[in-house]
Amino acid sequence: MAKLLNTAKRGEFQLALVIVIFLILSAGIFWANYRIAETYPIGKDFLVHWVAARSFIFEGDSPYSDATTQKIQELVFTSPSYGNENDLRFLSPFYSLVIYAPFSFIEDYKTASALWMTSLVICIFVTAFYSITLCGWQQSLWFLPLFFLFSLFWYPGLRTLYEGSDVILVGLLMVLGLLAIKKGSDITAGVLIALTTIQPLLVILFIFVVLIWAISKRRRILVWWLIGGIFALILSGMVFLPDWLLQNIWGILKLQDYNLGLTIGPDLE
Repeated sequence: MAKLLNTAKRGEFQLALVIVIFLILSAGIFWANYRIAETYPIGKDFLVHWVAARSFIFEGDSPYSDATTQKIQELVFTSPSYGNENDLRFLSPFYSLVIYAPFSFIEDYKTASALWMTSLVICIFVTAFYSITLCGWQQSLWFLPLFFLFSLFWYPGLRTLYEGSDVILVGLLMVLGLLAIKKGSDITAGVLIALTTIQPLLVILFIFVVLIWAISKRRRILVWWLIGGIFALILSGMVFLPDWLLQNIWGILKLQDYNLGLTIGPDLE
């Protein structure tokens, strides 16, 4: 009995130690992100969503409206963008604003962006950890910190972090969804993969492959929860903005006036 109590206390101590270390590291990451935000214009993608969320929540303006776009541009440029300048327009599905809503209540952009960047760094580390778990890759403990640092500082990770892009969150949802499929939790997998549609163009092929695989394996629950989850997200947005889908499509079409084509490389300014 005494041995069991000692084991339980040791487990509680280890858990408390992990929580303390996590809080200290998170505070350090937040401080670093805030100092960077004071000096460099980071998180442009987050800025677009942050302004769109604040415009809708506090002013009732559609995130796809020209008025909201002008607010975004005025924060980035000295005047609204015209001609060949980048058109900073909210083009994500309306329901993606749920992710940004908590940050929109923070009036100071530097503080909000620092918190968002800190969350993305944590997402990168969690994605790296569960990617190892998903693949069953056995590595020694000394290698793991190097792998986590690589996942943060290699170009795709650092670039998306610099932009403040929710692509990092989408990557985490994809990994967690695949892990749920591996464990046979089809309901959880369907919900998680449906949530990846906050970046629909990036995940359309991924979702198509998952659906084809699920159908071939007769994983009907996964198919129905994935398709149903996507429709539920679309309809939930219509509760607050009935024509958001049309506004979203129209915004994408308007963007063609500013960007004549797409590229897989980074934007060069």
